[in-house]
Amino acid sequence: MGVALHAVRRSGAGADSRVVVLGVGPIGLGAVIWLRHQGVRHIVAVDLSAERLERARRFGADEVVVAGKGDLADRLRQWHGTGRRGAPDTDIYLDAAGAPSALAEVIDIARFGARLTVVAVYKKPVELDLSAMLHKEMVLTTSVAYPTELAEVVEFLGANRSMMRDYISDRFPLVSVRAAVERARQP
Repeated sequence: MGVALHAVRRSGAGADSRVVVLGVGPIGLGAVIWLRHQGVRHIVAVDLSAERLERARRFGADEVVVAGKGDLADRLRQWHGTGRRGAPDTDIYLDAAGAPSALAEVIDIARFGARLTVVAVYKKPVELDLSAMLHKEMVLTTSVAYPTELAEVVEFLGANRSMMRDYISDRFPLVSVRAAVERARQP
């Protein structure tokens, strides 16, 4: 939740923002929660997992999209309107997925002045079309850790205990640490 809050802050999202969260695992789901908590106008969650998307909807995503199914740009134009040159009028893309193909798609469909915040950890270098980003004056921001957010996260979790119970997907007894680690490795 701390990493997610820091990423949301770094993204510059405000009440009037239209945001797409790519990947709604623990960090992306946390981003959806913080975006909703801050009153962001419209949130779209994108993921491969129907279970994760349903959880994102329960935590405040206005719309959900199964990654790779259908035309993301068309769906975003329906929800966010159309900007310059026919691009979806989406303000911010927050990458918590770590999929190079998702970054390429965002750069391709983004409107002039769109923001891309990367919080996902990439294990290999990723090629970005900086020329396309330049011509759209996109803003690329990265985010890591939670240098100043811990106290706010602890307070939020304490005040929202019942809501946050569903944030945890599985529970294991301490003697089942290996099984828990194996489960965590599953997408």
